[in-house]
Amino acid sequence: MANWWEKGAFSRPGVSPDEIDGPAIERATPRAPAVDRTRLVDWRGATVLLALALLVVAVRGFDLWRGRQFTSEARRNELRQTIAIELAARQNGDVEAYLTVLDPLASRKWRQKQVDALTLLPLPVPGTEPPIIEHWQFRGKEAAVDLRFAGPPATRETRFYRIVADSWRRTPPIPAFWGRRLEADAPGIHFIYHEADAEAVQGVVEALRTAYEQGDVPVLAGERLTVEIVPDDIVEYDSQDNRLILPSPRLSPRLVSVSDSAPILWRLAHPIADRLADPGDAARYHYLDSVQLFQDHLRYWSLRWQAPFPERWQIQMQNTLRAARDQDRLIVPRAINLFSASRSQAYLAYYEVMTMADYVADQYGPARLLALDQALAVAPSWDRAVPAVLGVDVADFERDWRAYLDASLDQPPAMIPQPTPTGE
Repeated sequence: MANWWEKGAFSRPGVSPDEIDGPAIERATPRAPAVDRTRLVDWRGATVLLALALLVVAVRGFDLWRGRQFTSEARRNELRQTIAIELAARQNGDVEAYLTVLDPLASRKWRQKQVDALTLLPLPVPGTEPPIIEHWQFRGKEAAVDLRFAGPPATRETRFYRIVADSWRRTPPIPAFWGRRLEADAPGIHFIYHEADAEAVQGVVEALRTAYEQGDVPVLAGERLTVEIVPDDIVEYDSQDNRLILPSPRLSPRLVSVSDSAPILWRLAHPIADRLADPGDAARYHYLDSVQLFQDHLRYWSLRWQAPFPERWQIQMQNTLRAARDQDRLIVPRAINLFSASRSQAYLAYYEVMTMADYVADQYGPARLLALDQALAVAPSWDRAVPAVLGVDVADFERDWRAYLDASLDQPPAMIPQPTPTGE
């Protein structure tokens, strides 16, 4: 008890420590009831609360899933409407309507290129089927759509869209849709590409290996060309690294029959002709004969390479891409002129153009083919050039040429014949 007094815990004037009954005071002090710690948790109540929480989560999750489903279908419907507007604008040649579906954030050059392409597209044949949407791919506010056109001939095309101001707009190629970067080796060529182009590149690699084993593709020791396939509208050649950069095959329409039945080397090749063909300064270009590449009916279609292309590469591929000298070159019409004046589908025209050139050479002679090319170079009017040079009605010519084209889809066009000294 002395401890209490010394510490001042209990003190009252006139009372000595001996008079204080400490134990009695402790017994008289009220105490809180003892707590049974074995019953701190009410398991039955906790189970009920947990069940209610799971129910809330399930209901909320279902609502979110339904919301996503609705949003996904709504986005698809809105994108379908955008594509319908675009196709209707193409059919009617309505530039203003076409501009409404182009991305306003895109570069002026890209938008102008789309509008220019609109004027070259043919009017759909009455009764033809609308395109079929084969595949959707969404990444947030961006989308890639694979369309299949009935033709003739049937084609596939990949288009890209993004949401701008709460509506879908046609946009330039979106690199994010191409996937991982990959590499592959073929005799004499090293390919760098992305997952989206794997089918095309692997088909080319297999065809090159087969041709090399059969002795159709000679390769010089130590020489190798690097071909880089990029998701961009670009064709470049780096002479220091011996690297050729080409746009992805996804960026151009492709023939359904050819791409489905054979390796598709031409899908990698024809963008070169599109970008490098120049009707202006022909002296700067080598004309390449449309030679047969492999036994699988693979072929480059009258490509034109720039003259400063390295001689070592020309030698390496001399039996595959034979650059003709000016004095003995074959009649190869300016593909860009024929494409601009004809009613062929965009970029698909390179197959059609070469078939058209074969048809004109077969039916009217090589001299008429050269005259037709020259007439189109001066005035790219198909309706004027065909009657003036060939002496036939445009409708009759296109009907017969289309029949020739349909018959040739299962085999590549014949090589354009060399003109005789008399020009016939």
